[in-house]
Amino acid sequence: MYPKKRVLKSGEISYYSVGCAYHLSLHSRDAALIKDIHQKLDNIGVIYEYKNKPDCRLAVSDRNGLLYLFSIAFNVYPLLANNQLMRYNLLKNCIINEVKKFKTLEEFSKYKSEYLASINKQVDLIALYKSGKLEIDN
Repeated sequence: MYPKKRVLKSGEISYYSVGCAYHLSLHSRDAALIKDIHQKLDNIGVIYEYKNKPDCRLAVSDRNGLLYLFSIAFNVYPLLANNQLMRYNLLKNCIINEVKKFKTLEEFSKYKSEYLASINKQVDLIALYKSGKLEIDN
């Protein structure tokens, strides 16, 4: 999830649209592996190979492609690293809730940081139970 600045002819920033994409990058010597993954994912996304850097990338940026990728890959094979999982959840939330644009870059940053903080928030279940806000069925 990333902001894309939209500028009027006058040079004034009108808003920031939200871009959503998943990129898998490997060294160019592993281009065959990227192509194999692309094929196993039913050819969703686009493969980029660069002449000026040793990089090969599979990019999925359309909504349907991302939803397909969620269902056949990430929901089946969860990400192990916390940072990857947080970024995946942010991307999934953006796609599912159709987050489209923000008036300012600050609004975008606030949305992103508040969402990430909310998924990292630890809940004290004992305190909730003692307060009566959590009921347990036996």
